[in-house]
Amino acid sequence: MRSPGRGTVIGVVAGVLGLAPWLATGANLPGQNLWSSDTLPADMPIALLPIHQYFAIDLVALLVLGGALAGLAVRLLRERASEVHRAAALALVAVQLLAVFQSFFALTGGLGLGLAFGLGMGIRALAYTGGMLLGTLAVVGASQAVYWLVSSRRAPVSALGLCLGVVPIGTWLGLWYMLSVGPAGGGVASYELVRWAPGLAVGVVLGMLGVSSWARIGVWAGSLAAVWLLPVVFGSVQYALGTRNAFGDVYLMTDLARTLFVPLAGELAPPALGAAVLAGLLALVLHLARARRQTSPLRQRQREVPSVLAPR
Repeated sequence: MRSPGRGTVIGVVAGVLGLAPWLATGANLPGQNLWSSDTLPADMPIALLPIHQYFAIDLVALLVLGGALAGLAVRLLRERASEVHRAAALALVAVQLLAVFQSFFALTGGLGLGLAFGLGMGIRALAYTGGMLLGTLAVVGASQAVYWLVSSRRAPVSALGLCLGVVPIGTWLGLWYMLSVGPAGGGVASYELVRWAPGLAVGVVLGMLGVSSWARIGVWAGSLAAVWLLPVVFGSVQYALGTRNAFGDVYLMTDLARTLFVPLAGELAPPALGAAVLAGLLALVLHLARARRQTSPLRQRQREVPSVLAPR
């Protein structure tokens, strides 16, 4: 397969894999507060993305993980041709924009904007649709940024992109877990999976990167800060968006998000600390293993010296 073809396959497969846990649920659009008619959840139209303010973090996970997977595939397969990189990026964004277009087509059809104006809800429906669209497109842009960082040939840049890309991996894995046990079976296990998975993933990435240069140390600092604070920001924003009475009131939503920020930061500090400990231990183990491999040939030569110099 020629280089652009390989890149296209990588982008398409990664984009679909990112959406996979949502598609596996049946992909019915979540129930909408402004829906034009009473509709059961199972009768909602098919949407390739869960467009709803309550699913904001899920949207981030489904799209950003696709970018991380595409970048990781390009790097692991050692695809150095620029055509592969560009083709993978274009294929990825094509899949994700197709999902966005199809989902918002289903959303606007069900909102019945003309009927909404007749009922006095038109402005709210337009504001909701426009806000969700802008937010979703911003996440598509973040997915592209993660892709280009992860696929970089420079190890520190790639590691930074991967650490940023796996921050929502807990939510992505949580969707699979909820699919296997059902909504009533999640409970504490689902919460702890979402809470700890990003830190474990970041710890492994940083441990494999090591601290052999100032650039890598900087990646450690930035990634550990990100795995702690980004989930706090996501959780605070999701709380504000998910408060029905506050939705649309920017000042009240900001106040709600600020109220949750500090306690959530304390709750998510242990996983970030765990990421630092895991990264340090893994880096130490890998450093000792490399040092042992480097000294083994030297020791072998030292053992051979007496036999070479010995009189015949």
